[in-house]
Amino acid sequence: MKTKSLMTLFLLCHSLFFFSQENKLDKKMETAYTLFEKGKYREADSYVEKIVNENPSYGTGWDYLSKIRLKISKDLKTLQEIYEENVTSSAKNKKQEGTSSKSSSETLSQNDISKIAYSKYIYTLRQGLLKSEDAFNSSKTLRNLFVDLKVDTLINKQAAKYYESGEAEFIKKKYEAAAKFYKRAVEEQPNFYKARLNIGDCYYFMKNYPNSTTAFKEAAIKFPNHLEPRIYLIDSYLKENLFDKAIEECINAMTVYPDLTIQKNMSETLNTMGKKLLISKTSRVVFPNKMDNLSKELYIPKNEITLNDPWIYYKEASAKIKDYCDHNGMVTAKNSLTQSNYLELYSWEYMLQNSTHPDLQQAIKMQKDGFLDCYIFITCFHFDFYQQYLHFVTHNKDKVSDYYLKYIINK
Repeated sequence: MKTKSLMTLFLLCHSLFFFSQENKLDKKMETAYTLFEKGKYREADSYVEKIVNENPSYGTGWDYLSKIRLKISKDLKTLQEIYEENVTSSAKNKKQEGTSSKSSSETLSQNDISKIAYSKYIYTLRQGLLKSEDAFNSSKTLRNLFVDLKVDTLINKQAAKYYESGEAEFIKKKYEAAAKFYKRAVEEQPNFYKARLNIGDCYYFMKNYPNSTTAFKEAAIKFPNHLEPRIYLIDSYLKENLFDKAIEECINAMTVYPDLTIQKNMSETLNTMGKKLLISKTSRVVFPNKMDNLSKELYIPKNEITLNDPWIYYKEASAKIKDYCDHNGMVTAKNSLTQSNYLELYSWEYMLQNSTHPDLQQAIKMQKDGFLDCYIFITCFHFDFYQQYLHFVTHNKDKVSDYYLKYIINK
């Protein structure tokens, strides 16, 4: 009992220290917000970059740094468009005068600084997920940019008309009337994604949670590869105090895309149930191995990380298996190196084969238990191997469910 009390005291002190550190960093970020509001984006960039370099697990910092870099890339794009207009105008004038402007156009295409800046923005989003467990906006943004499917591109006029009427009623908070119009839009066009979601929203705002649950569930069935219906379904279950259902849907949602927000919802729900979300993630110092040639990246950091045990072996694995992989890192050709279908899994296998570093203890345990694949793709997920992740969870749903129940959800 005494040992348990001491451990509880330690965890409490650790949590209070972490919370105190977060508060200090949040206070520091106020300077960045002020710089941004004043249009001093470069200064804000340097300021926040220093914060996250010193505190790499600070998700709020990574999310804001990506916001700053997106703004910079947009401004540069605007400036470049103005410059291109001037170059085009100048070229026309020079053509009339019988001179050539070819060199200035070539220089412009070779130094597309706005594209480099945008590449740096994407790199920052990926870096946030590499370093932090609460870079929620980075997680969501990468999903929105590269994962989410386009919807409602071909809506017929009558369905669109019903939808617009529903929107007008929704804005006026006349949710019952709005729901009727959204339903008519769905009747007119059953694959109308936003209309289906909004039916659930109407019931949710009316606090009719059983009906909102039904609506979101129907949307999730109709659009199984979309995350929002599942996120909203989780919210509805929680409003009904159906915690087991909410956890089950969290697991289902994670097989669509392991957004950090869902992990947070799962953790909070388990806390309500008197349980815990057990995450024992191996911290990595490098991005996942990719088959894409890095030279294709417009932005490449100047400072290369010096790799030591165990991650030097992880990076070595890429060169050994690359001839057997497709561009997504799927192992598609027969080989004597691994029975795995995935570049990421083989990279860990190779690292574990060559290193017993203390940081790998959890991975070693998972390998012995036969769940190394689940550990890598779920607990140690990174956006860069999303296609491999999606293939794995799609073809191993029962094993994924067993992994959650055995290792992630503390009973």
